[in-house]
Amino acid sequence: MTSSIAPTASGTIRGRSVRRPIDAAVAWFGLVRLGGVLREPTLALWAMCMLLMPLYAWRSGRPQPADLVSLLFIPLLREATINAVPRYLRQVLSALVTFAGYAAVVNLIWGVLLLDYDVRKVGALGFASFYLFNAYMFALCIYLFAAFRMRFVAVTIWSTAIAVGLQVLLYAIRGPSTGFRETLLFNNANQLGYYALLSATLIAFGFRAARMPVIVAGAAVASCVFLAALSLSKAAMMGTVIVAAVGAIRRPMLLAVVALVLVAGASLRDPTNLFDRVQRRIDDMGSSYDDTPEGRGYSRIPENPQYLVLGAGEVGFDRHNRDIAGELHSSVGTLIFSYGVIGTVFFSMFLWRALRPVRRLDLLFFVPILAYGTTHQGLRFRLFWILVAIACLISMEARASEARRRGGRPMPITA
Repeated sequence: MTSSIAPTASGTIRGRSVRRPIDAAVAWFGLVRLGGVLREPTLALWAMCMLLMPLYAWRSGRPQPADLVSLLFIPLLREATINAVPRYLRQVLSALVTFAGYAAVVNLIWGVLLLDYDVRKVGALGFASFYLFNAYMFALCIYLFAAFRMRFVAVTIWSTAIAVGLQVLLYAIRGPSTGFRETLLFNNANQLGYYALLSATLIAFGFRAARMPVIVAGAAVASCVFLAALSLSKAAMMGTVIVAAVGAIRRPMLLAVVALVLVAGASLRDPTNLFDRVQRRIDDMGSSYDDTPEGRGYSRIPENPQYLVLGAGEVGFDRHNRDIAGELHSSVGTLIFSYGVIGTVFFSMFLWRALRPVRRLDLLFFVPILAYGTTHQGLRFRLFWILVAIACLISMEARASEARRRGGRPMPITA
């Protein structure tokens, strides 16, 4: 599985030497490395999965093209052995399977009690499958890392940056839509905004591990800020800016590149009055009913305390409060209300174990995502689980590398 021009620990390229200036420039941007890595069919398939992540071909709640591609990895997982995964990662997977299994059981039980199993809509089967499939995606990241190590991380981050750039290019070619908020290839604007926030976090967190030049990483993060602005999601717009600022703590040049790209973009003609629309959204912050806890659905928690232990599931929303349509618009609120104290503890154990290897300063990257989760339900978004997996893997590898440099054993991580 070893590529002939895979990147080494020192950042050089094994195999043929790059002599011409233009080849050296391309190699510096990492494209030669990425092309060499993608000669491995498994990594090429994973890159396709990441590139298709922003494409929603069917309505929300249905499997999308990236999901269908990811199912092609099932034979790989069937042949994999759990012994190939480090012990600590097995503990993380165990915690995740516990939460996903509990969420599936709660939804299926409520589906039976409420007769909510209509396959034409997202019912009990759909909500149960969301968490099981996301657990599968997280496990897939673990096994791919066990097989390809940092090459898998590099493909993930580079593919995400390319996907972000393609969306900006699509907007430049296609032009603005007739709506107030853009959706691009997604079904709604909030999906675009959340994708931009998660992509910015993934790139800013891992661009050095992926050997991505700061100029490329800065341009990609700036593109995420632009996509968040197109979505006009207030949480996503603020979150992407904070991610860029947090990234500058480790690499100040990153924020300088982001600012330079955004200033250059702002100097262009703005036929869609994007700046005016962003300003209107910011001025409207906190003044609408949708920005209140009641508008997000938090009132269901004190009004229905009987669900606080075991959870109410995510089915049959209208049985709780008919004044509020649809789901509870909060990841935090959904955990507490839909899965109770038990489900919240299971998820917290998983997240704590997954992010325990992450250095304290790097945990700041997840603050905007946590803030976003207080006003939007983002637990079903595939990229969230991939981001958590990549953050865990990069941090564990960094700890191991630091221990090797010191001549000792890797620092223990106990749960």
